[in-house]
Amino acid sequence: MANKRIILLSDGTGNSAGKVWRTNVWRVFESLDLTSSQQIAFYDDGVGTSSFKPFAILGGAFGFGLKRNVLDIYKFACRNYRSHLDYLALEAAAAKAEGREERYGPWQSDDIFAFGFSRGAFTIRVVNGLICEQGLVKYQTEEELDRKVAAAYRAHRAETFKSRFQVEWVFRKLRNLFVSAKHDKNERPVDQIAFLGLWDTVAAYGLPVDEMTRGVSRYLWPLELPDRQLHPLVRKACHALSLDDERTTFHPLLWDESPETVVTGTRKTSSERITQVWFAGVHSNVGGGYPDDSLAHVSLTWMLSEARSRGLTLKAAPGADPDAFARVRSTQDKDGRIYDSRNGLGGYYRYGPRSVAALSDTRFSDDRRDCVKITMPKIHESVFDRISVDAHLYAPVALPRVYEILTYDERIVAPDKLTVPPGRPKYESTASAGQREFTQEHVVGSSIWRRRIIYFLTVIASLYLLTYPLTSTAPAAAEFTTPLRPLSDLIRMVGLALPGAASRWINAYAREPLWFVLCASLVALLLWLSAGLKDRITDQMRRAWRVSLAKVDLHKGEAKSRVGPSTSQTAVLAVLLFIALYPIPGWTGYSLPKLSASPQTFIDRITHPYFQFFAFAILVTMLLSDRTIARFRLKDAYRRLLTNIKLKVAPAFFAVTFLVGGVAFASHYLFNVRDSLGHFCQPAEKPIALEVCDPDDMKLCKRAPDGSFPGSCTSAACRGVDFVAFDTADLCTPVGIMVERRGHYQFILEKDGDWSFLGARSGPGGMPLRAFLPDWKKDGVTDPTVALGRFALLAAAYPLKRTLDRPFGRVILRYGETGNEENFIDAEPANGRLDEKFRATRDGQLFVYLNQPVSGIFPGLFRNLNSGKARIWVYRIPR
Repeated sequence: MANKRIILLSDGTGNSAGKVWRTNVWRVFESLDLTSSQQIAFYDDGVGTSSFKPFAILGGAFGFGLKRNVLDIYKFACRNYRSHLDYLALEAAAAKAEGREERYGPWQSDDIFAFGFSRGAFTIRVVNGLICEQGLVKYQTEEELDRKVAAAYRAHRAETFKSRFQVEWVFRKLRNLFVSAKHDKNERPVDQIAFLGLWDTVAAYGLPVDEMTRGVSRYLWPLELPDRQLHPLVRKACHALSLDDERTTFHPLLWDESPETVVTGTRKTSSERITQVWFAGVHSNVGGGYPDDSLAHVSLTWMLSEARSRGLTLKAAPGADPDAFARVRSTQDKDGRIYDSRNGLGGYYRYGPRSVAALSDTRFSDDRRDCVKITMPKIHESVFDRISVDAHLYAPVALPRVYEILTYDERIVAPDKLTVPPGRPKYESTASAGQREFTQEHVVGSSIWRRRIIYFLTVIASLYLLTYPLTSTAPAAAEFTTPLRPLSDLIRMVGLALPGAASRWINAYAREPLWFVLCASLVALLLWLSAGLKDRITDQMRRAWRVSLAKVDLHKGEAKSRVGPSTSQTAVLAVLLFIALYPIPGWTGYSLPKLSASPQTFIDRITHPYFQFFAFAILVTMLLSDRTIARFRLKDAYRRLLTNIKLKVAPAFFAVTFLVGGVAFASHYLFNVRDSLGHFCQPAEKPIALEVCDPDDMKLCKRAPDGSFPGSCTSAACRGVDFVAFDTADLCTPVGIMVERRGHYQFILEKDGDWSFLGARSGPGGMPLRAFLPDWKKDGVTDPTVALGRFALLAAAYPLKRTLDRPFGRVILRYGETGNEENFIDAEPANGRLDEKFRATRDGQLFVYLNQPVSGIFPGLFRNLNSGKARIWVYRIPR
């Protein structure tokens, strides 16, 4: 008896039915013939499409919402799937109700088809594992369905998603005390999955750096796919992959083909269970989602053809107009536009062009399931058609030396055995492929290495440009004395269009316009170098493909190709060389002659050690020869080192960092709770309320350095409170006065001796980040190990400050012993003295402390890190 087909579809990140530009997953859904009950479909919007914007942002950035999508798809399968036993039971019930004999089949179970793109493909793979491993559930009510589906999902994760040390076991046991964990995987098993059609599967849960995700998944909480083998219950799986995406974050998760039966020679795709094919284009050129999506229709045509051969019914003429498959096939264009996935801010995605050879032979961990081995990758025929036509300067860098070609008629053929019409040199021979691969590795690979180094330098320079305002100590007066005052005014003008939260950046940039221009110019220079390397890579690879395919270069000889750097590149390299070599005469005892003030200031700034580091790094990167780079880049020792860093050292480092950071955050939060409850700020026994000091009397009551008043001072109000001895090591010091809400006061703090933090000199203005760096002359530290040790401790203690928004040692006022109502004294200290007016925001006693590291578990843990004394006076002044 005929069964029905259940089609499950999960779209990519940020993709939904409401988007203007649709993906291939949506196009599959549109192509389905759903006019009868023989096919039913469920289309699920991708993660990052929530109408609640914070959830949408979290979904797009980190994959938040994946579990919900998995459960929604799984519920649809539970509601609609019928096994052959279910059909038999339904027939028995119908026969009994109608008073007739039962019809005995043969009854067949429903077929399940599933399609997904990007994170949606990851979602489908999780759903597939859930169905195959845990089966489906029986239910009477929706409430029971929700409960049993959640239990099945928890059982699936507990069985298959495991970290190395299985620390999640404790949390799962604690969770199971409060929720039902019982699930019978034999309650409703599924016979098979008919077809999986995926486009460019990527990791669903993503952190800014791949090694972060790997470290969290391996040591703290499992996030990655538990294995890379296709489940035995799947009859056919097709995977369309992108050749040209350059984002490491979007590297695909391939299926391991080593357990499959090896089939060789010319054959149809129907002869194998897994067919993974590489197509031209970047991630969304293959899966769809761009305005010009004709290139995406190439992979869609193949996928629909494969699904049709497995029984999927599409809209077809004459019943449907237009015919779905004919429309897709007629709109495909192998020469369609390839978009730049790293355009604009996308350029900050980690740069790493795909390598089919590397992705097809990778072991990600010691777990035998966590590996991919594909002996003979498959490249779609359209890739070579596009290279041959060369309408859009197409020269892929990802192809391996050995591969097979998937033709348009779904035959898998070795390049040497693929016949083409005379006069059309479309495909590589084995020898030419080896030559092309040599150039690809030794010449093009060296340029890719250069561009990767430039990318990392760009990230460092951009991060510094964005973060140095947080540590800037430039006084406000610097803005009015700089020779670049017009630039400061321009920065202020731009700041008018920005939100108030950007004021700190605007202030820092306007006060140091020359430093801002130099830092911004460095970022622009690095982006320019990266763009030049991109063109160089394309040119080098095009020459390699022309030789490999024996193509005639019609432009050869008409213009001489440039050898070496251009004039602009030479000028840039000369400037960088000057910056890098500028300090050498000083090291030899010879001082260069000084120029006039403005030029010398410019030279001093541009030869700062920060820019010298970048100048040296750029020069080494750009001037090393291809042969030198290839010599060490292709050595086994270098590759093993990189592999160990990426797969072992960096993940372990990030796991420890997240673990320590989590403990620090919990401790800090506990401190905030205890602090709000009044555990640390103990009130004075007899606080006084200050009277308003008249301005005329204030002039007569100017304190002497010893704190005494002149005899002419007779106003008790202007005498304020007697000075309070302040120990900077204390968690909280009561000033001994009551402040009133909306009352205006004047706060004066004078240092009484030197202040220090872990041996480094400090003061009321606080310690910016650059104070972390060893400064042996200033601090009197002669032992480098002491300086480096202090640097490490300061860096580790930085996130433990009472507030992250201010530097170490910044003076903080607090109103009331409970609650956390604070006022930061951001005035610039002069000769160790702070003089600041403030307006109280609540009634209560006044307290003072420094922004120092704290611990909610051991409050006195950091007491001895800083030392210093001060005297404090407070007056109440008129409004």
